[in-house]
Amino acid sequence: MTFSNIELNKLKTFYKNKKEKFAKQINYTKYSYLVDENGKIFNKKREGNPYGEYYGYELREPYSLNEVEKFEEIQGIKLDIYFKEYLTKISREMFTYAYPEVICLPNRKIKDCTIPEGEKFCEQVLEHHVIDCNNNNCDNDDCDNDDCDNDDCWIIHTDSMLYIAEGGCSFSHQMIVKGNNLGTIWHCDGDYINKIADSFKEYIFRNVT
Repeated sequence: MTFSNIELNKLKTFYKNKKEKFAKQINYTKYSYLVDENGKIFNKKREGNPYGEYYGYELREPYSLNEVEKFEEIQGIKLDIYFKEYLTKISREMFTYAYPEVICLPNRKIKDCTIPEGEKFCEQVLEHHVIDCNNNNCDNDDCDNDDCDNDDCWIIHTDSMLYIAEGGCSFSHQMIVKGNNLGTIWHCDGDYINKIADSFKEYIFRNVT
C-alpha cells in the first residue's frame, strides 16, 4: 500500500502552505528600548529577520528514489513504505513540530534499536551522540559532515532512529528504522523517550486538516 493521489496532494498542500507561512514570520532576536529620567521605559523596539532567511521559503525538494534506496542498502533495511514515498514524492524536509527539519540519511552504519518490543515509555536508553553523516549530498543545516556541501552542518542522532522533527532545545521526534519497534515514532527530550505513533502514516496525518 502507498498513499493515494488524494492523500499525496493533501500532504503536499498542507506542508507547503505551513512552511511558506512560517518562513514569513519574523524571528525576533533583538530588543531595544530607552529609559527616561524617571526610569520609565519608552520607544521599545523589536528587531529580527524572517525565519525563511535561515530555513528557506519553500519546502525542500524530495530525495531521488536512488538516494533513498542507497541508504537502505547501506543500512541493510527497508524503510516504511509511506515514509519512503514521502521522502521521494513530497519532500526531504518535514515540518511536524516547532521547526522544519531536513531528514538526513547518513551513510554511516546505524545500530539496532534495543528498546523492548511493545515499550511505550522509558528513560533515554539510546545514547545521544554527534556523528558524521558521511553523505556528500546532504543539505541539512544540522548535519555534522566535513564533506557536506553545507558549511554549518551538524546533527545529533539517536542510535537506530532518524531525526525527523525539531522541537527546539533537546526536544525532537525520531523514527526507529532498525531493530525493535520498527517504524514507530518517538518523542525525545534528552532524558526520556515515549512512543507517540505506531506508524509513519498515522504520524504524518495527525495534524493535517
